[in-house]
Amino acid sequence: MTDRDYEEMQIGEWRINVETNRLYREAAEHQLSDKVCKVLLALAENPGRTVSRETLIQKVWNENEYVGEQALNTAIWQLRKAFNDSSEAPEYIETIPKKGYRLLKEVSVIPYAPRQDITPPPSAEPAPAPTPEPETSTPDNAPEPPPEPITEVTPYPHTMTPGAPPRRARSMMLGGALLLLAGTALIGKLMYGREDAPPAQAYWCGVDTGRMERLGIDPASACMLETEQGQFGLAIGERMAKINSSYYQSPDAGDIAGDIFFCESNHKRLGHKSNTLLSFVTLKNHCMTQRDGEVDIAERSGARASLVCAEYQPQSIHLQTPTAEKHCPLPPALTMNHPNAVKDPDYWYGVRRDELADFGIDEDASCTLNAEDPTWIDTIEFGWIWGARRCADSGSNPVGCGVVSHNAQRTGATVSDFFTQDQLHNHCAAGADKLALTPAGWWRPEHNDKTSLDAYLLCEQQQPKAIQLSFKPVVGAVVEKTCALYY
Repeated sequence: MTDRDYEEMQIGEWRINVETNRLYREAAEHQLSDKVCKVLLALAENPGRTVSRETLIQKVWNENEYVGEQALNTAIWQLRKAFNDSSEAPEYIETIPKKGYRLLKEVSVIPYAPRQDITPPPSAEPAPAPTPEPETSTPDNAPEPPPEPITEVTPYPHTMTPGAPPRRARSMMLGGALLLLAGTALIGKLMYGREDAPPAQAYWCGVDTGRMERLGIDPASACMLETEQGQFGLAIGERMAKINSSYYQSPDAGDIAGDIFFCESNHKRLGHKSNTLLSFVTLKNHCMTQRDGEVDIAERSGARASLVCAEYQPQSIHLQTPTAEKHCPLPPALTMNHPNAVKDPDYWYGVRRDELADFGIDEDASCTLNAEDPTWIDTIEFGWIWGARRCADSGSNPVGCGVVSHNAQRTGATVSDFFTQDQLHNHCAAGADKLALTPAGWWRPEHNDKTSLDAYLLCEQQQPKAIQLSFKPVVGAVVEKTCALYY
């Protein structure tokens, strides 16, 4: 399709006239600017295939990356608006992250109509009869008159091929003349002169305005520090985080988080993020091991950002340069423990809730111990969980058994073997008064196993009597609880 031997393109339900840049269907019509039309044609010439941003900038803006980066975003925005398309659920133009764009609709071309010789219609009034001229004789030896000069028409450079229809030549020459006369002022008017056009400044510190709105970032509320290279500092987004960790899972719409932005004045998009997601989980992970003090989280060109911790809790972001500093407060959602938000509602002590009844587990009858530890991300929940049909004997028959589990983190986990009633009796029959059921405890690698969740089987007269739960926090006193065996 690159030779442009066609007059129009059919793109889905729309048609684009390649000479007039007119996009239309039925009663709807849009007049595209020259650059926007070229972007659409570049995509339409490769339907179903990804066209990179670099290729589009090279073809449309002659490799001018400084101008083309922002102009390409604006062109895609205008095309989606014309097609009534959406970047979240595209029907026409799909964004391929970190690659480019792809046209999703089928494309067909409508060639130029066949060239026809058209005879002008006769005049409505009869033409007057010519006045006869006196006849003159030409001597036989008189020289013939010289032929009339022939004027050659030079094709418009790079727009015509030999044998192109005269209509196309006239149209393209006219379009070229208009473009030369109007210049960049005309393009600017077409792109930004309409009331419904996007703002000329499409970026703030490396983030386009549409993405800022989706993430809930308010540039006006950002905590920034001036430097010789520009600005840098903290910006918070109400829906910036999409966390899926063992501790926390964001809602579908995202969760509150922040990032460090470096806004160098010489950057092509006026800055970039540090790619350090400052969610509650990441901030708390830093402060789990840093009771009081600062932890570096971002650095660039002599500008440094660090997290301030106090009593194992994140407090603020400290911005520093060789000549200035500033403290940026963190919102409460990023500084406080989340005792409920970290839990997956589909799980309870490592068991799916829809399986509790099948295992014969009664939540209310189970024995659990709760304790606080400021070094941990949420409330510690530790228990002896018994299920009347949770285990099976040698004949695959369901039997009751208990297990030591914790309900910390998002889903909880088992921390001991499963013990049936017979196994507990056998342990006590060996003569021990107290037997550890969790010899390894619960290892906290960030504190070298300073925290332990332990459970012991208590025996009396060689019979099982109770389960003793013991929790030793990193900060605070040991907490214990005794649980009856059977319910």
